[in-house]
Amino acid sequence: MLRQVTLQDIATQLGIHLSTVSRALRNDRRLPSQTHRKVQACARKLGYRPNANARALAIHRQTLRPAALQGTITLLSPLPNEPTPLAEARAHAEKLGYQIDLIHSRAPDLTGGRLTRILKARGTSGLLVLPSPLDMRLLRRLKLDWSQFPSVALGHALFWPHLHRVSDNHFRNAKHLVRKLTLL
Repeated sequence: MLRQVTLQDIATQLGIHLSTVSRALRNDRRLPSQTHRKVQACARKLGYRPNANARALAIHRQTLRPAALQGTITLLSPLPNEPTPLAEARAHAEKLGYQIDLIHSRAPDLTGGRLTRILKARGTSGLLVLPSPLDMRLLRRLKLDWSQFPSVALGHALFWPHLHRVSDNHFRNAKHLVRKLTLL
C-alpha cells in the first residue's frame, strides 16, 4: 500500500512551516495569494488528499474544548433571587463563550454611576433587562448611560428606556397551535 502524502511532506518540499501549509490549503486570508498558489500546486504535484479521519478527529477535539471567553452578559433583574431559567441560559451561554452575571436592579444602594462602574469592571458586553413589575420608575432612577452598553429588554412591560425587545408572540404561537390541531 502506498504511503499517503501528508501536510508535513508538502512543508518539507517547500521549506515552509506545517501551519502555513494547513492555512494555505484552507484558503486562509491571512496568507498572501502567492503562498496559496505555491502550496496548492505542490499539493497537486505530490498527490495530496485530505485525510477524512484526521479532519474528523480535529473537529471532535475542537468540540470538546471549551469556547474562548467572548464576554460577559449582565442580567439586570428586579428580583433579588436568581430567576429559574437563568441556570439553563448560563449553560447555553458558556457553550458560546459568554458568561452571565446577575445584578439586582432594585438594590437600595445601587445608583446609575455605581452600576456603570460595576458593568465596566466586569467587562460587560451587553445587558439583558428584565422589566420591573412593580416600579416602572426604577430604571429611570438609575440614570445609567444606556448608550455605553448594548441592551435588550425581555418582555413588553418595560416602557423606559427605549430598548430593542425580545418577547413571546402569543398570537403567532396560538395560530400555530390551532393549525397543528386541525391537522390531527
